[in-house]
Parts: sequence; C-alpha cells; structure tokens
Amino acid sequence: MQFKILTAIAISTFLTVITNVGLETHAGLFIKEVIASIPYCDKVVHFSMMITMSFLLYHAMNQRQVNILGHSLLFSSLLLAIGISLEELSQAFIPSRNFEIMDMVCNYAGIYLGSLLPRLSMKHLNDADQYRSEAISIQTIRHSTRPLYHESGHRRSALRRLVRRHGSR
Repeated sequence: MQFKILTAIAISTFLTVITNVGLETHAGLFIKEVIASIPYCDKVVHFSMMITMSFLLYHAMNQRQVNILGHSLLFSSLLLAIGISLEELSQAFIPSRNFEIMDMVCNYAGIYLGSLLPRLSMKHLNDADQYRSEAISIQTIRHSTRPLYHESGHRRSALRRLVRRHGSR
C-alpha cells in the first residue's frame, strides 16, 4: 500500500513539473532556469526521476511480468518506457521544448537500474537466508569432530575431514 501511495505522489509530481515547464508558468520557467544553470543537471534529473519511478512502480504493481515474443518483461518498466518515450517524442512538436537523444538514454538507463535494484537487493537477501539455513551449527561441528578426532588422533586432520565432508563455507 505504501508503494502505491509513493508511486502516485511521484507520478503526480512528475506530471506537475512537466505541465509547468511545458506551459511556461513562473514555476516552470524557474525550474528550467535552475536546471540550465547547472552542467548536466538535465541528464541527472532524467536519470534520477526514472530510477525513482521505476523502483516505485515495480513495487506498486507487485512485480507483474508480461511475456512478449518469448521474453519476460516487467510490466511496470514496459509501461514506464512507453509513457516516457511518448512524452519525450512529443517534445519534438512543442516549440518551447527540445527533443534530445541523451534524455532518452538517461531515461532508459534509469528505468533499467530502477527495476534492477529491487531484484538485486531481493537476491542478496535470499542468498543470505539460504546461507544462513545451510550453515552448520557449532553443535553439529563439535559433534562431528569428536569421532574424527578420536579416529585420527590429530585435531587438524579431523578438521580437514570435516571440511571435506561438509564443504567449506
């Protein structure tokens, strides 16, 4: 629920900014002036907005996937890419705006990274849980080393056998 609210806020903020800039309101002109005064700020804004929106949409849409031509794609990323492509392409027809290929590149890179981040963090958490469940407890190691220790008479060879038997972790 919280991701749906955050997504709605992010999308409404994005649409408000785009509308103000497109209609050249006082706020829109101020935004354009600030962005133009900082080198590469425009690209950073495109990239960071797409990371944020992609990340929020990923969670708001419950990681839904669609199958297109045998490829499984995230529905949120596909929807966002289509919407942003249409918005950027419309700038070619609006006299007060300008279309740039690098804006599209930054948008797509942000969408990709924003949809990749949750999957990487989930993979990391799942791997940590898997390692935790596979870990040998200290009691198991102590129990396993006693017979090996008595058989070999040497503690180091007993530990080597234990590692060979259970694998190194």
